[in-house]
Amino acid sequence: MKVMPIRYAADMAASTRFYEALGLMAGDQSRSGNWVELPAAGGLLALHTARTSQRDEPGGSSCPLRRVSHWRKSVSG
Repeated sequence: MKVMPIRYAADMAASTRFYEALGLMAGDQSRSGNWVELPAAGGLLALHTARTSQRDEPGGSSCPLRRVSHWRKSVSG
C-alpha cells in the first residue's frame, strides 16, 4: 500500500515550487494544470487546484491509499 495525500491548493504554481524546494520533483500533471503529482519514496503527493475541487475552498487535504498488487506476493513469500 502506498500513501497518496492530496493537497488542494489555491495557487498551483506556488505550491509546486514549494514542494520542489523541499526536494520533490513534479511528475505527471494534467494539461489544464489542475493536477500535479510529486512522486516520493513511500508514495506520492498530489496537488489539486482548489477552484475545481468539490469543496471549492483554498487549502485542505485528503489521504487515500493505493493498493499495490505486487505487495501481497512479496509479503507472503
